[in-house]
Amino acid sequence: MKSKRQPHGLDPDGVKHQTECAAVRGASASSQPRIAKRLTLEGLPAELHLQVLRNLSNLHDLSAVIHASPSLHRCYFAARRGTLLHHLSKTFHTHRVLVDAFAVHRLALLRESGGEKTTELLEIFMDTCSRLQSDPRSFRATCTVDDLAGIARFYSSTVEPLKTDFYEEFHCHKRSMRVEGGHRNKLSTTENVRMLRALYHFEIWCSCYGVGSSAVQLLPMTTNIEMLRFLNKHFEPWEIEELACIYVRIRNRLSRLLTYRADNGPHRFDRPAELKFHKLSTPEFSDLSNTNTFWYFVETVASRGLERFRTMKKYDEILPPMQSELSIALRNLKFQGTIMQEKSDDEIAMMNLQLSGGGGNRLDEVFMETTRWDEDVDTDRHIAEKDRRELPFDGDKENGPPFGWVLLWGGTYSNSPGGRTPDTPLKDWGYVFWDKESIPDSVHLILNEMWNGGLDPRDHWEPGQADMDL
Repeated sequence: MKSKRQPHGLDPDGVKHQTECAAVRGASASSQPRIAKRLTLEGLPAELHLQVLRNLSNLHDLSAVIHASPSLHRCYFAARRGTLLHHLSKTFHTHRVLVDAFAVHRLALLRESGGEKTTELLEIFMDTCSRLQSDPRSFRATCTVDDLAGIARFYSSTVEPLKTDFYEEFHCHKRSMRVEGGHRNKLSTTENVRMLRALYHFEIWCSCYGVGSSAVQLLPMTTNIEMLRFLNKHFEPWEIEELACIYVRIRNRLSRLLTYRADNGPHRFDRPAELKFHKLSTPEFSDLSNTNTFWYFVETVASRGLERFRTMKKYDEILPPMQSELSIALRNLKFQGTIMQEKSDDEIAMMNLQLSGGGGNRLDEVFMETTRWDEDVDTDRHIAEKDRRELPFDGDKENGPPFGWVLLWGGTYSNSPGGRTPDTPLKDWGYVFWDKESIPDSVHLILNEMWNGGLDPRDHWEPGQADMDL
Protein backbone atom coordinates (compact mmCIF):
# COMPACT_ATOMS: atom_id res chain seq x y z
CA MET A 1 0.00 0.00 0.00
CA LYS A 2 1.43 3.32 -1.03
CA SER A 3 2.03 5.86 1.70
CA LYS A 4 0.06 9.03 1.43
CA ARG A 5 1.88 12.21 0.61
CA GLN A 6 2.42 14.28 3.73
CA PRO A 7 0.58 17.63 3.83
CA HIS A 8 2.39 20.90 4.02
CA GLY A 9 3.66 22.11 7.41
CA LEU A 10 1.40 23.84 9.86
CA ASP A 11 1.08 27.59 10.00
CA PRO A 12 1.77 29.31 13.34
CA ASP A 13 -2.01 29.50 13.89
CA GLY A 14 -2.50 25.81 13.15
CA VAL A 15 -3.94 26.18 9.61
CA LYS A 16 -2.26 24.08 6.96
CA HIS A 17 -0.51 25.76 4.04
CA GLN A 18 -2.49 23.70 1.56
CA THR A 19 -5.78 24.90 3.06
CA GLU A 20 -4.73 28.53 2.73
CA CYS A 21 -3.48 27.96 -0.80
CA ALA A 22 -6.82 26.42 -1.77
CA ALA A 23 -8.63 29.45 -0.39
CA VAL A 24 -6.31 31.78 -2.26
CA ARG A 25 -6.68 29.78 -5.47
CA GLY A 26 -10.44 29.97 -5.18
CA ALA A 27 -10.34 33.71 -4.60
CA SER A 28 -8.11 34.20 -7.64
CA ALA A 29 -10.19 31.97 -9.89
CA SER A 30 -13.42 33.73 -9.03
CA SER A 31 -12.05 37.20 -9.61
CA GLN A 32 -9.82 36.82 -12.67
CA PRO A 33 -10.82 35.99 -16.23
CA ARG A 34 -9.25 32.90 -17.73
CA ILE A 35 -6.28 34.24 -19.60
CA ALA A 36 -3.02 32.69 -20.65
CA LYS A 37 -0.58 32.54 -17.76
CA ARG A 38 2.43 34.77 -18.15
CA LEU A 39 5.57 34.86 -16.06
CA THR A 40 4.63 38.03 -14.23
CA LEU A 41 3.88 38.62 -10.56
CA GLU A 42 0.15 38.84 -11.28
CA GLY A 43 0.26 35.60 -13.27
CA LEU A 44 1.98 33.47 -10.64
CA PRO A 45 0.05 30.57 -9.07
CA ALA A 46 -1.74 31.28 -5.80
CA GLU A 47 0.68 29.08 -3.86
CA LEU A 48 3.59 31.25 -4.97
CA HIS A 49 1.72 34.44 -4.10
CA LEU A 50 1.38 33.12 -0.56
CA GLN A 51 5.07 32.26 -0.42
CA VAL A 52 5.96 35.75 -1.65
CA LEU A 53 3.96 37.25 1.22
CA ARG A 54 5.51 34.94 3.79
CA ASN A 55 9.07 35.55 2.65
CA LEU A 56 8.92 39.34 2.90
CA SER A 57 11.38 40.84 5.39
CA ASN A 58 9.01 42.78 7.63
CA LEU A 59 5.58 44.30 8.13
CA HIS A 60 6.49 47.43 6.16
CA ASP A 61 7.30 45.35 3.09
CA LEU A 62 4.07 43.39 3.57
CA SER A 63 2.05 46.61 3.64
CA ALA A 64 3.84 47.92 0.55
CA VAL A 65 3.30 44.87 -1.66
CA ILE A 66 -0.36 44.33 -0.83
CA HIS A 67 -1.03 47.95 -1.78
CA ALA A 68 1.01 47.63 -4.98
CA SER A 69 -0.26 44.32 -6.36
CA PRO A 70 -3.94 43.40 -6.80
CA SER A 71 -3.11 39.68 -6.82
CA LEU A 72 -1.06 39.87 -3.63
CA HIS A 73 -3.80 42.00 -2.07
CA ARG A 74 -6.37 39.28 -2.78
CA CYS A 75 -3.97 36.62 -1.54
CA TYR A 76 -3.34 38.52 1.68
CA PHE A 77 -7.02 38.86 2.53
CA ALA A 78 -7.68 35.21 1.71
CA ALA A 79 -4.92 34.18 4.13
CA ARG A 80 -4.82 37.26 6.35
CA ARG A 81 -4.75 35.60 9.76
CA GLY A 82 -1.93 33.19 8.99
CA THR A 83 0.12 35.83 7.17
CA LEU A 84 -0.16 38.37 9.99
CA LEU A 85 0.62 35.81 12.68
CA HIS A 86 3.62 34.59 10.68
CA HIS A 87 5.08 38.10 10.34
CA LEU A 88 4.30 39.18 13.90
CA SER A 89 5.92 36.04 15.29
CA LYS A 90 8.99 36.79 13.17
CA THR A 91 9.00 40.45 14.26
CA PHE A 92 8.80 39.75 17.99
CA HIS A 93 11.04 36.64 17.96
CA THR A 94 9.37 35.21 21.08
CA HIS A 95 5.82 34.19 21.91
CA ARG A 96 5.94 36.14 25.19
CA VAL A 97 6.46 39.50 23.47
CA LEU A 98 3.66 38.71 21.03
CA VAL A 99 1.35 38.13 24.01
CA ASP A 100 2.57 41.43 25.53
CA ALA A 101 1.62 43.19 22.29
CA PHE A 102 -1.78 41.46 22.37
CA ALA A 103 -2.24 42.62 25.97
CA VAL A 104 -1.50 46.23 24.99
CA HIS A 105 -4.07 46.07 22.19
CA ARG A 106 -6.85 44.55 24.31
CA LEU A 107 -6.13 46.67 27.41
CA ALA A 108 -6.60 49.84 25.38
CA LEU A 109 -10.02 48.59 24.26
CA LEU A 110 -11.00 47.59 27.81
CA ARG A 111 -9.86 50.95 29.19
CA GLU A 112 -11.91 52.74 26.54
CA SER A 113 -15.07 51.01 27.76
CA GLY A 114 -14.77 52.75 31.14
CA GLY A 115 -16.88 51.77 34.13
CA GLU A 116 -16.34 51.63 37.88
CA LYS A 117 -14.61 48.23 37.79
CA THR A 118 -12.30 48.97 34.87
CA THR A 119 -9.08 48.55 36.88
CA GLU A 120 -10.30 45.22 38.26
CA LEU A 121 -11.17 44.01 34.74
CA LEU A 122 -7.76 45.08 33.44
CA GLU A 123 -6.01 43.12 36.19
CA ILE A 124 -8.15 40.03 35.51
CA PHE A 125 -7.27 40.27 31.83
CA MET A 126 -3.56 40.51 32.68
CA ASP A 127 -3.93 37.27 34.65
CA THR A 128 -5.36 35.70 31.49
CA CYS A 129 -2.41 36.99 29.46
CA SER A 130 0.02 35.50 31.98
CA ARG A 131 -1.53 32.10 31.32
CA LEU A 132 -1.40 32.66 27.55
CA GLN A 133 2.35 33.27 27.82
CA SER A 134 2.89 29.55 28.34
CA ASP A 135 0.03 28.29 26.17
CA PRO A 136 0.49 29.24 22.49
CA ARG A 137 -2.43 27.06 21.38
CA SER A 138 -4.89 28.89 23.65
CA PHE A 139 -3.42 32.20 22.54
CA ARG A 140 -4.09 31.38 18.88
CA ALA A 141 -7.67 30.46 19.78
CA THR A 142 -8.13 33.73 21.69
CA CYS A 143 -6.42 36.21 19.37
CA THR A 144 -8.65 37.27 16.46
CA VAL A 145 -7.59 38.55 13.05
CA ASP A 146 -8.71 42.04 14.12
CA ASP A 147 -6.42 41.76 17.16
CA LEU A 148 -3.51 40.81 14.90
CA ALA A 149 -4.20 43.72 12.56
CA GLY A 150 -4.36 46.13 15.51
CA ILE A 151 -1.09 44.76 16.91
CA ALA A 152 0.59 45.21 13.52
CA ARG A 153 -0.66 48.81 13.16
CA PHE A 154 0.51 49.87 16.62
CA TYR A 155 3.89 48.24 16.14
CA SER A 156 4.49 49.85 12.73
CA SER A 157 3.20 53.32 13.62
CA THR A 158 4.50 53.67 17.18
CA VAL A 159 6.63 50.92 18.71
CA GLU A 160 9.15 50.40 15.92
CA PRO A 161 9.91 54.14 15.40
CA LEU A 162 10.29 54.67 19.15
CA LYS A 163 12.54 51.63 19.46
CA THR A 164 14.83 53.19 16.84
CA ASP A 165 14.73 56.58 18.59
CA PHE A 166 15.55 55.11 21.98
CA TYR A 167 18.37 53.02 20.57
CA GLU A 168 20.01 56.18 19.22
CA GLU A 169 19.29 58.14 22.42
CA PHE A 170 20.79 55.47 24.63
CA HIS A 171 24.00 55.47 22.64
CA CYS A 172 24.15 59.28 22.52
CA HIS A 173 23.90 59.24 26.29
CA LYS A 174 26.68 56.67 26.49
CA ARG A 175 28.92 59.06 24.53
CA SER A 176 28.05 61.85 26.97
CA MET A 177 29.28 59.52 29.75
CA ARG A 178 32.57 59.35 27.82
CA VAL A 179 32.15 55.62 27.51
CA GLU A 180 33.73 54.18 24.39
CA GLY A 181 33.26 50.85 22.69
CA GLY A 182 30.46 48.33 22.53
CA HIS A 183 28.46 50.16 19.84
CA ARG A 184 26.93 48.24 16.93
CA ASN A 185 24.92 49.56 14.02
CA LYS A 186 21.88 47.54 15.00
CA LEU A 187 20.37 45.64 17.89
CA SER A 188 21.10 41.96 18.37
CA THR A 189 18.13 39.60 18.58
CA THR A 190 18.19 39.53 22.39
CA GLU A 191 18.65 43.32 22.64
CA ASN A 192 15.73 43.79 20.27
CA VAL A 193 13.53 41.50 22.39
CA ARG A 194 14.44 43.35 25.60
CA MET A 195 13.68 46.75 24.15
CA LEU A 196 10.40 45.66 22.56
CA ARG A 197 9.41 43.99 25.82
CA ALA A 198 10.16 47.17 27.78
CA LEU A 199 8.13 49.36 25.43
CA TYR A 200 5.11 47.05 25.62
CA HIS A 201 5.43 46.67 29.40
CA PHE A 202 5.51 50.45 29.78
CA GLU A 203 2.36 50.71 27.66
CA ILE A 204 0.70 48.03 29.80
CA TRP A 205 1.46 50.08 32.90
CA CYS A 206 0.04 53.23 31.24
CA SER A 207 -3.17 51.38 30.33
CA CYS A 208 -3.63 49.88 33.80
CA TYR A 209 -2.48 52.72 36.07
CA GLY A 210 -1.76 55.81 33.98
CA VAL A 211 -4.01 58.15 32.04
CA GLY A 212 -3.49 55.95 28.99
CA SER A 213 -4.54 56.67 25.43
CA SER A 214 -8.27 56.30 26.03
CA ALA A 215 -10.85 59.04 25.76
CA VAL A 216 -11.69 58.54 29.46
CA GLN A 217 -8.43 60.32 30.41
CA LEU A 218 -8.74 59.77 34.15
CA LEU A 219 -6.12 58.16 36.37
CA PRO A 220 -7.37 54.98 38.08
CA MET A 221 -7.58 55.20 41.84
CA THR A 222 -4.81 53.03 43.26
CA THR A 223 -1.84 53.04 45.62
CA ASN A 224 1.89 52.68 45.10
CA ILE A 225 1.95 49.28 46.78
CA GLU A 226 -0.85 48.01 44.50
CA MET A 227 1.14 49.12 41.46
CA LEU A 228 4.29 47.47 42.81
CA ARG A 229 2.44 44.21 43.45
CA PHE A 230 1.09 44.31 39.90
CA LEU A 231 4.58 44.76 38.44
CA ASN A 232 6.02 41.98 40.62
CA LYS A 233 3.20 39.65 39.67
CA HIS A 234 3.60 39.95 35.92
CA PHE A 235 7.23 40.92 35.23
CA GLU A 236 10.67 39.68 36.27
CA PRO A 237 12.78 42.14 38.33
CA TRP A 238 15.09 42.94 35.40
CA GLU A 239 12.04 43.40 33.17
CA ILE A 240 10.73 46.00 35.61
CA GLU A 241 14.15 47.68 35.40
CA GLU A 242 13.84 47.67 31.59
CA LEU A 243 10.44 49.36 31.93
CA ALA A 244 11.97 51.89 34.34
CA CYS A 245 14.71 52.74 31.82
CA ILE A 246 12.08 53.55 29.17
CA TYR A 247 10.11 55.56 31.72
CA VAL A 248 13.17 57.62 32.68
CA ARG A 249 13.93 58.41 29.03
CA ILE A 250 10.33 59.48 28.36
CA ARG A 251 10.11 61.57 31.51
CA ASN A 252 13.45 63.25 30.85
CA ARG A 253 12.59 64.06 27.25
CA LEU A 254 9.28 65.61 28.28
CA SER A 255 11.10 67.63 30.92
CA ARG A 256 13.57 68.91 28.32
CA LEU A 257 10.76 69.84 25.96
CA LEU A 258 9.08 71.89 28.67
CA THR A 259 12.25 73.65 29.83
CA TYR A 260 13.63 74.44 26.37
CA ARG A 261 14.09 78.16 25.72
CA ALA A 262 10.91 79.58 24.25
CA ASP A 263 12.78 81.89 21.85
CA ASN A 264 15.19 79.15 20.73
CA GLY A 265 18.01 81.66 21.14
CA PRO A 266 21.34 81.39 22.96
CA HIS A 267 21.51 81.90 26.70
CA ARG A 268 22.36 85.46 27.78
CA PHE A 269 23.13 86.46 31.34
CA ASP A 270 21.58 89.91 30.86
CA ARG A 271 18.23 88.47 29.85
CA PRO A 272 16.33 85.84 31.84
CA ALA A 273 15.37 82.78 29.85
CA GLU A 274 11.69 82.30 29.13
CA LEU A 275 11.11 78.58 29.28
CA LYS A 276 8.55 76.75 27.18
CA PHE A 277 6.22 76.01 30.07
CA HIS A 278 5.99 79.75 30.83
CA LYS A 279 3.91 80.07 27.67
CA LEU A 280 1.31 77.60 28.93
CA SER A 281 -1.85 79.07 30.41
CA THR A 282 -2.10 77.72 33.96
CA PRO A 283 -4.26 78.59 36.97
CA GLU A 284 -2.35 80.58 39.56
CA PHE A 285 -2.24 77.72 42.06
CA SER A 286 -0.68 75.33 39.52
CA ASP A 287 2.39 77.33 38.53
CA LEU A 288 4.73 74.95 36.75
CA SER A 289 7.69 76.73 38.30
CA ASN A 290 6.77 74.81 41.44
CA THR A 291 8.68 71.53 41.51
CA ASN A 292 5.76 69.38 42.72
CA THR A 293 3.43 70.81 40.08
CA PHE A 294 5.99 70.49 37.30
CA TRP A 295 6.74 66.83 37.97
CA TYR A 296 3.09 65.96 38.52
CA PHE A 297 2.41 67.38 35.06
CA VAL A 298 5.35 65.54 33.48
CA GLU A 299 4.28 62.26 35.11
CA THR A 300 0.71 62.64 33.91
CA VAL A 301 1.82 63.30 30.33
CA ALA A 302 4.24 60.36 30.47
CA SER A 303 1.42 58.06 31.59
CA ARG A 304 -0.55 58.88 28.43
CA GLY A 305 1.45 56.20 26.67
CA LEU A 306 3.74 55.72 23.70
CA GLU A 307 1.43 56.93 20.95
CA ARG A 308 0.89 60.32 22.57
CA PHE A 309 4.56 60.63 23.49
CA ARG A 310 5.64 60.04 19.90
CA THR A 311 3.67 63.10 18.73
CA MET A 312 5.66 65.36 21.09
CA LYS A 313 9.01 65.53 19.36
CA LYS A 314 9.45 69.04 17.99
CA TYR A 315 10.06 72.03 20.23
CA ASP A 316 8.19 74.44 17.97
CA GLU A 317 5.06 72.24 17.93
CA ILE A 318 4.89 71.37 21.61
CA LEU A 319 2.69 74.12 23.05
CA PRO A 320 -0.79 73.24 21.65
CA PRO A 321 -0.66 69.55 22.68
CA MET A 322 0.90 70.45 26.05
CA GLN A 323 -1.91 72.91 26.75
CA SER A 324 -4.38 70.10 26.13
CA GLU A 325 -2.38 67.77 28.38
CA LEU A 326 -2.37 70.40 31.13
CA SER A 327 -6.16 70.41 31.15
CA ILE A 328 -6.15 66.61 31.50
CA ALA A 329 -3.64 66.80 34.37
CA LEU A 330 -5.70 69.39 36.26
CA ARG A 331 -8.89 67.39 35.75
CA ASN A 332 -7.16 64.34 37.23
CA LEU A 333 -5.88 66.38 40.15
CA LYS A 334 -9.40 67.51 40.94
CA PHE A 335 -10.80 63.99 40.46
CA GLN A 336 -8.23 62.37 42.75
CA GLY A 337 -8.60 65.11 45.33
CA THR A 338 -12.37 64.63 45.41
CA ILE A 339 -12.02 60.87 45.91
CA MET A 340 -9.14 60.92 48.40
CA GLN A 341 -10.28 63.80 50.59
CA GLU A 342 -13.49 64.99 52.14
CA LYS A 343 -15.59 67.07 49.79
CA SER A 344 -14.58 70.71 49.99
CA ASP A 345 -15.90 73.93 48.54
CA ASP A 346 -12.32 75.14 48.22
CA GLU A 347 -11.23 73.22 45.12
CA ILE A 348 -7.90 75.01 44.90
CA ALA A 349 -6.95 74.05 48.46
CA MET A 350 -8.04 70.48 47.80
CA MET A 351 -5.95 70.24 44.62
CA ASN A 352 -2.95 71.85 46.31
CA LEU A 353 -3.16 69.29 49.10
CA GLN A 354 -3.22 66.51 46.51
CA LEU A 355 -0.15 68.00 44.81
CA SER A 356 1.82 68.22 48.03
CA GLY A 357 0.96 64.58 48.75
CA GLY A 358 2.64 63.42 45.54
CA GLY A 359 -0.54 62.45 43.67
CA GLY A 360 -0.51 61.19 40.13
CA ASN A 361 0.33 57.46 40.21
CA ARG A 362 4.03 58.28 39.82
CA LEU A 363 6.09 55.31 38.78
CA ASP A 364 9.24 56.62 40.47
CA GLU A 365 7.47 56.52 43.85
CA VAL A 366 6.58 52.86 43.29
CA PHE A 367 10.27 51.98 43.71
CA MET A 368 10.79 53.93 46.93
CA GLU A 369 11.81 51.97 50.03
CA THR A 370 8.79 53.21 51.95
CA THR A 371 6.58 51.53 49.34
CA ARG A 372 8.52 48.28 49.46
CA TRP A 373 8.07 48.03 53.24
CA ASP A 374 4.43 47.15 52.58
CA GLU A 375 5.19 44.25 50.24
CA ASP A 376 4.15 40.68 50.95
CA VAL A 377 7.04 38.74 52.48
CA ASP A 378 6.12 35.18 51.58
CA THR A 379 6.77 35.24 47.86
CA ASP A 380 9.53 33.21 46.23
CA ARG A 381 11.13 36.44 45.05
CA HIS A 382 11.54 37.89 48.50
CA ILE A 383 12.84 34.62 49.90
CA ALA A 384 15.36 34.40 47.04
CA GLU A 385 16.47 37.98 47.69
CA LYS A 386 16.74 37.51 51.45
CA ASP A 387 18.81 34.33 50.97
CA ARG A 388 20.97 36.08 48.33
CA ARG A 389 20.31 33.15 46.06
CA GLU A 390 22.84 32.85 43.25
CA LEU A 391 21.82 34.35 39.91
CA PRO A 392 24.77 33.80 37.58
CA PHE A 393 24.96 35.17 34.05
CA ASP A 394 24.10 32.26 31.77
CA GLY A 395 24.64 33.95 28.43
CA ASP A 396 22.46 36.43 26.56
CA LYS A 397 19.07 34.76 26.52
CA GLU A 398 15.74 36.39 25.77
CA ASN A 399 14.12 35.31 29.06
CA GLY A 400 17.19 35.37 31.30
CA PRO A 401 18.73 38.22 33.30
CA PRO A 402 20.94 40.55 31.22
CA PHE A 403 24.63 40.87 31.98
CA GLY A 404 24.34 44.42 33.37
CA TRP A 405 21.71 43.34 35.92
CA VAL A 406 23.74 40.33 37.07
CA LEU A 407 26.89 42.43 37.43
CA LEU A 408 25.06 45.18 39.33
CA TRP A 409 23.84 42.72 41.98
CA GLY A 410 27.02 40.68 42.22
CA GLY A 411 25.53 37.54 40.73
CA THR A 412 22.87 37.22 43.43
CA TYR A 413 19.10 37.50 43.26
CA SER A 414 17.53 40.92 43.67
CA ASN A 415 13.91 41.98 43.63
CA SER A 416 14.85 45.66 43.93
CA PRO A 417 14.43 47.32 40.53
CA GLY A 418 15.16 51.01 40.84
CA GLY A 419 16.78 50.43 44.22
CA ARG A 420 20.36 50.79 43.14
CA THR A 421 20.17 52.96 40.03
CA PRO A 422 17.54 55.65 40.71
CA ASP A 423 17.93 58.09 37.79
CA THR A 424 21.63 57.32 37.40
CA PRO A 425 23.48 57.67 34.07
CA LEU A 426 23.38 53.88 33.83
CA LYS A 427 19.58 53.91 33.68
CA ASP A 428 19.68 56.75 31.14
CA TRP A 429 21.95 54.52 29.08
CA GLY A 430 19.59 51.56 29.40
CA TYR A 431 22.20 49.23 30.88
CA VAL A 432 19.77 46.28 31.13
CA PHE A 433 19.09 46.19 27.40
CA TRP A 434 22.55 45.33 26.15
CA ASP A 435 24.29 42.03 25.52
CA LYS A 436 27.54 41.36 27.35
CA GLU A 437 29.65 42.19 24.29
CA SER A 438 27.87 45.56 23.95
CA ILE A 439 28.92 46.67 27.45
CA PRO A 440 32.47 48.09 27.38
CA ASP A 441 35.03 47.41 30.09
CA SER A 442 34.63 50.92 31.53
CA VAL A 443 30.98 50.17 32.35
CA HIS A 444 32.03 46.85 33.91
CA LEU A 445 34.17 48.92 36.28
CA ILE A 446 31.29 51.29 37.11
CA LEU A 447 28.98 48.38 37.94
CA ASN A 448 31.64 46.65 40.00
CA GLU A 449 32.33 49.86 41.94
CA MET A 450 28.61 50.21 42.72
CA TRP A 451 28.65 46.65 44.05
CA ASN A 452 31.85 46.91 46.07
CA GLY A 453 31.66 50.48 47.31
CA GLY A 454 28.00 51.35 47.80
CA LEU A 455 25.35 50.33 50.28
CA ASP A 456 23.24 47.39 49.23
CA PRO A 457 19.58 48.51 49.43
CA ARG A 458 18.62 44.92 50.22
CA ASP A 459 20.48 45.23 53.55
CA HIS A 460 18.48 48.06 55.06
CA TRP A 461 14.85 47.24 54.45
CA GLU A 462 12.58 44.38 55.37
CA PRO A 463 9.07 43.87 53.95
CA GLY A 464 6.44 44.61 56.56
CA GLN A 465 8.74 47.02 58.42
CA ALA A 466 6.21 49.82 58.18
CA ASP A 467 3.69 47.81 60.20
CA MET A 468 6.24 46.82 62.84
CA ASP A 469 7.21 50.45 63.41
CA LEU A 470 3.68 51.47 64.37
